[in-house]
Amino acid sequence: MTTHITFHESLRILIREKLASGGLARNGMHGVSGGPGKGQICVACGITIGESQFVMEGIGSGEHRKALQFHTVCFSIWDSERKVFRRSQASRQRTRTSDHLTR
Repeated sequence: MTTHITFHESLRILIREKLASGGLARNGMHGVSGGPGKGQICVACGITIGESQFVMEGIGSGEHRKALQFHTVCFSIWDSERKVFRRSQASRQRTRTSDHLTR
């Protein structure tokens, strides 16, 4: 049996991996705006954002405090996945704290 994953699923996996490794901002962005692409490189997928495409841009925070550009679909997936990532990190932290307190 052959398993096929969709383009969006493969993007989601790539973005999850980058979030886990610290390669993508885990916090939100400031000053988010959108407009036509001008050949920027998407920080999520690494593919050029063409002039016929729409770019989402904002200033990251923390170690990613710089202008970040995304394809709109990559931005949407990143925004969703970073929230999931942060919730899972918070849950792990609570579990570690609870385990530490019961020892």
